[in-house]
Amino acid sequence: MKPLVVVVFSSAHEASRKARIRAGATRLSHALEQGRPSYALLTGTRESMILGFQDMLGLGAPAEFIRKTTEGDNTIEQVLFVAAHTRIAVERDADIEIVTSAWHLPRATWLFEKAVGRPPDDSITVEDDDPLAKQERRSMMDLILLERMLQRATKTRTRKDIPRAREGGGATRRR
Repeated sequence: MKPLVVVVFSSAHEASRKARIRAGATRLSHALEQGRPSYALLTGTRESMILGFQDMLGLGAPAEFIRKTTEGDNTIEQVLFVAAHTRIAVERDADIEIVTSAWHLPRATWLFEKAVGRPPDDSITVEDDDPLAKQERRSMMDLILLERMLQRATKTRTRKDIPRAREGGGATRRR
């Protein structure tokens, strides 16, 4: 039986956080009851992860099966921390499921695939009534532009990539 990592994108908004945590705790409990090696990985701001951890314990999830990433202030940071935390699980072909809101899912999935190298195996979406979260929506075009910026920023430049100004290698002056 393949291991399972349930990644829960926590939220600072209480109702949204509780809905996501409840869905993640339910999925974790179901997997553990089946004898499947599993853990929940909480990601978000420091406060949302602390509250999410407490919420999950309150729902009966065992503390030894709940982990937290480094705090991240936005989805990009959170996904990068998730990628670092799940690297070994991904190498061992574990199933990765993400829990987030329906409007956040496309961005989280896209970034997850870019950071981890493969899409999540499944997702669980919950209703999100957080007005601040809805203001943070970004279009897929923003993500495509971000990807191009990341590619340019990480491209290794060699000497042959830099054109010579003129024979002899000196700089030229335009008038």
